[in-house]
Amino acid sequence: MKRRLLIVLVLIGIVASGCTLGPKQTWADEMRNASETAAKIGSSKVHVDVTMKVIQTTIRVVPTTLFTTLDGVVDYKNRHNKLVAKSASTPKGGNVYYDDLVTYLPRSASAIGDHDSNKHWARFDFRNKPKPDKIDATDRLAALGYVISPALAVELLQGVLAGSLKEVGTSEMGGETVTQYTGKLAPDAVTRDLRQQERVDGITRMFKIIGVATDIFPVDVWMDSKGLARRIELHLKQQEDVVDRFRTTVDYTFTSYGPPVTMNLPPRSDCLGHRRFVDFVNEYTRASV
Repeated sequence: MKRRLLIVLVLIGIVASGCTLGPKQTWADEMRNASETAAKIGSSKVHVDVTMKVIQTTIRVVPTTLFTTLDGVVDYKNRHNKLVAKSASTPKGGNVYYDDLVTYLPRSASAIGDHDSNKHWARFDFRNKPKPDKIDATDRLAALGYVISPALAVELLQGVLAGSLKEVGTSEMGGETVTQYTGKLAPDAVTRDLRQQERVDGITRMFKIIGVATDIFPVDVWMDSKGLARRIELHLKQQEDVVDRFRTTVDYTFTSYGPPVTMNLPPRSDCLGHRRFVDFVNEYTRASV
């Protein structure tokens, strides 16, 4: 309750001072419209890097991130993403799909050989309540380095706090001149305007499961002259429990914006659904067993 009140007070302060924000309001409006601008164009390519640093831990063997790099295509209108992900468990890479708040991971050969051999994909939907209805340290540990879908990452810019923005400078990126901004982002500022309650619940639950410990976190954004996000860095403090804490940076680079693309998601008949995130991830990581 106290944390939610803090966000409300911050947002009220920002609205009240809107007339004095000057160019910051313009920058924020451009970022908040980036998802809609991208959807009008259709699609883009994306590259994602994931890095993690230990803040504090008692774990003897420092865990690795779920993903280290991802490359693929984003369909902004439908919030679909098709990526090839690499990690310690899948160094050769494997296809990963996102359908908004639904993630599809390929089941490892070990998992398929153990049970449900006719299903080749593991599926997790953040809109569904966990079963049993709890989220604990094992889920948050499994989620270290989980990558929020690129389409959703752009949409989350709707939660950027205008008063926090600072212009860093300009540079060239993919043949485009881009301006870098640093600031703060509040997911609550995104969900407050959503009309679909299941999306509100899903986004809120996603941040809870992946252990993001703060309601407001740092973000770096590179915008081009067309109002498109060319790069986004999310700086997330992931907390497994009261002791073990990690700093994860998810760095998205968007290139080759172009017409809409069609993606064929894994059919539900070929998917094994899970209500616990740790069980879902184990289907994927057992490739190393």
